[in-house]
Amino acid sequence: MSKVHEIAFDMIKTAMEKGVVPWRMPWTRGGAWPSNLTTGKPYRGINPMILAGVQAEKGFGSPYWLTARQAGMIGGRVKPEHWKRYAPIFFHKMIDKTDASGKVVDRYPVCMFYQVYNLDQCEVPEEKIPAKPLPAEDPIESAERIVSGMKRRPEIVHGHDRAAYMVVQDRVIMPERGSFDGMDEYYSTLFHELTHSTRHDSRLNREKENYAFEELIAEIGSGMLCNQAGIQPAVVENQAAYIASWLHDLGDNPMWLVQAAGKAQKAVDYILDVSFEEEQAVA
Repeated sequence: MSKVHEIAFDMIKTAMEKGVVPWRMPWTRGGAWPSNLTTGKPYRGINPMILAGVQAEKGFGSPYWLTARQAGMIGGRVKPEHWKRYAPIFFHKMIDKTDASGKVVDRYPVCMFYQVYNLDQCEVPEEKIPAKPLPAEDPIESAERIVSGMKRRPEIVHGHDRAAYMVVQDRVIMPERGSFDGMDEYYSTLFHELTHSTRHDSRLNREKENYAFEELIAEIGSGMLCNQAGIQPAVVENQAAYIASWLHDLGDNPMWLVQAAGKAQKAVDYILDVSFEEEQAVA
């Protein structure tokens, strides 16, 4: 366990104690997911949850973030009163260990972080702020495209009284679509179960986790897929109880949350059939 993991955990836990669930934020397609201003790339893994918590807590209206160096490179700056009010983002970088001759004898990961600022904390030229893109397609159509496009998708069977992933049968069971309070709720639930299904040995072959940890992976994965599709499931009916339950399960284990976010990101990448470099460098 590293100090940077503790920082990430503490920030998310603080946000949850204030009533914010970072993986269930009501994102809108193409705009609200925390992204880097200069690269245009959305943050991944634990990072969007950290930034979501800060964004909600501080009331920032922009989804864009950047480092002080990046602000300077586009002719802007961090507002002086905000210099100490940065948010940390994290990435893992593989380091080569060499012997006396320079030959690589081992590789090991190192967790590092950058200090980023919300666009609301900066002054940048107006022309450097991208216009909010219009949705490319209807959110429900986008959600269905994600489901139908999943490679080696498990069987999906409707007509049951609950939603679940049956690992032995490699099958997702779901109530009928009309049983849900809208299609956003239907696809949010289906995304949750499809995230579970990536644990199967024909997909990511994720090791068997304890129930709460696997549920956290599926919750985060569902939130990421909802954002990708542009759907907005309703806020949890009993938000306070939902948060209290997760805070209890998380306890004081920073690595648990960070690892769950990483596994959820891998599950989402599998479902979307995309791949990214292991390191997420932003500056």
